[in-house]
Amino acid sequence: MNHSPAGKIFTDLVLLTFRANGELLVAGNKLASKQGLTSSKWQVMGAIDSSPQTVSEIARVMGLARQSVQRTADLLVKESICEFILNPSHKNSQLLQLTATGKKKMGNMDKLQIAWANNLAGNLPKAEMTTAVKTLKSLINILQ
Repeated sequence: MNHSPAGKIFTDLVLLTFRANGELLVAGNKLASKQGLTSSKWQVMGAIDSSPQTVSEIARVMGLARQSVQRTADLLVKESICEFILNPSHKNSQLLQLTATGKKKMGNMDKLQIAWANNLAGNLPKAEMTTAVKTLKSLINILQ
């Protein structure tokens, strides 16, 4: 069986998305290393930057395995970047939040990411980036 023309384009999109994800993780690790972090730690920190969440909530929003997020959360707690606090909605499921150290690191990461994004965005046409964002949002909605 052969791909339809649209199926071939979709397959190309999927494969390029996988490749882009890999490249973004490498770039994210390089950027995050300036704060003694990894991409996975930075992702979890970003998920709780505005409000504490449970490990399950973080995993669900990020599309990751709960066990993977738990391991990362445990490392962040061990490094005093995050802490577990009581969850008033559920006694057995604690909330993860940034510590003062974590908030400082996250603020530094925000500055690094903004400079990085502004630099890279200067090499891409704005209209194409807008189309890519819309396409990826549509793909996520179809897959959910």
